[in-house]
Amino acid sequence: MSTADTEPFETLFIGYFEELKSSLNKIMRACRKGDTATAFFRSATIQNEIAQFLSKAEVGLWFENSDSYETYRKYYDSLINIDLVSNINDLGALETNVIKLEKAFTNLLRKNNVDILNFNTIDEFEKHYQGE
Repeated sequence: MSTADTEPFETLFIGYFEELKSSLNKIMRACRKGDTATAFFRSATIQNEIAQFLSKAEVGLWFENSDSYETYRKYYDSLINIDLVSNINDLGALETNVIKLEKAFTNLLRKNNVDILNFNTIDEFEKHYQGE
């Protein structure tokens, strides 16, 4: 385990949600298609990754290969507490929890002054990308 200074949410999570959203969408798609393996592995990866980043923001704990999820879980549980992996045998419940996670996480980021970019169309994205 490596400890260092905490990193503010505003810098640590710049652009993070936008990348995470793609993975959340893939979990929801896997749930709808009955693809348990994809849903499980993506859920486990996302939950672990968010926990690692939250531990860095909260206490400066940065992950190493030897650290376990249990090391970071307390920060995830205290701030979000939505267990995706426990619902793997009920893909409908997993999809519902993905939606809850997205909402809880965006609320947490906004509360901590992280701007979230959300585009409803490709045109909106293009205008933003081109600085219009």
